[in-house]
Amino acid sequence: MTNDADQVPNPPTDPTLDDDDFEVRTVDTGEFAAIDPEDAVAADAPTIDEVAPAQRLSPEGDEWDDDFTAITVEPELPVRTPDQPRRRATASQRRKARQALRARRRQQQKEIRVWASSLRSLLTISFAAVTISTIFSVWTKPTFLPERFRSELAQVRATQQVLNYQPTDLPTASRPVRIGIIIGHSGPPAGADEGRDPGATCDRSIYPEIPAQFDGWEELTINESVGGRVIDILRADYTQVDRLEEYDDDLLNYEADVLVSIHTNYCLPREGATGFNVASAADVRASPMRGKDDRLLNCMVSQYEEITDLPLHTGTTRDMTEYHAFFKINPVTPAMIIELGFMANDNEILANDPERLAQGVVAGIECYLETEGLAAR
Repeated sequence: MTNDADQVPNPPTDPTLDDDDFEVRTVDTGEFAAIDPEDAVAADAPTIDEVAPAQRLSPEGDEWDDDFTAITVEPELPVRTPDQPRRRATASQRRKARQALRARRRQQQKEIRVWASSLRSLLTISFAAVTISTIFSVWTKPTFLPERFRSELAQVRATQQVLNYQPTDLPTASRPVRIGIIIGHSGPPAGADEGRDPGATCDRSIYPEIPAQFDGWEELTINESVGGRVIDILRADYTQVDRLEEYDDDLLNYEADVLVSIHTNYCLPREGATGFNVASAADVRASPMRGKDDRLLNCMVSQYEEITDLPLHTGTTRDMTEYHAFFKINPVTPAMIIELGFMANDNEILANDPERLAQGVVAGIECYLETEGLAAR
């Protein structure tokens, strides 16, 4: 029977090794001798002195030529730090940011290309339009267009020149005040080179109630009587007062500080057919002169009514509101038309006191000139 103390203990084996497998690790015993025993214990590694003598023997009991010990060394695995997931997340965010930046840059480049293309198209169209218009205006012969079209185009250009006329400055000492007086129905009728237009006429065959002395009485007679006096009174204080016929050629683009057309209402012996009527050019044109037209009308109404004692008759006709001269004169010319009274019911003052009627017209004109700061000269 063998003593347990005399038996050599089997060296520790690796459970992962089979019976035919083995693993040998050699260690320099000189290096073990240099290790402090306390350090070896702390490191959980046996020193040479602590190895049992039996461990130095071979299975046959002989000593090994070279002392050795078998130790197991745990492999050092990399330790994952807590900030590694954060670093991976940060890298992902940077990658997404770069992708978003590239997308924005591509969008900006796309918008720039669209704007550049639009601008290039606009410049091309403009250049083509200028080139074509230049070719037509420089190299096209005047006879290229039909004669009728050319004549109509000339009329349009003439009208446009009148509409685009710029207002002149207020009269100064170098330019006297200019006044125009139209004697209603004087001169040849419209579209005729000669002849006579008497205007309204009293006819007893139509209205027997008209007094016999007024039978055949013509409007033109009243207009010339009153209008002539108006011109004479104004010329005493103003150096430039124009006497104009109904269809005077000078009315085309006529320019003055004031224009008044003198007429008389028709001979109708009916109740309420009494008083004077007025209308201004403000009703038919859109221009900066409408305010002056209204001021001229207001002055005439107040002064004429006060001097003649005739009431204002509010009814007007299209012949007044769309008076032909309003469309011919220069837009800077304030203009109006006045019907002095009704030939039938106002015949007494019309026939017997033309001077008072003329004074009423002159007072209305001078009232307006004063409001505009135009002194008599």
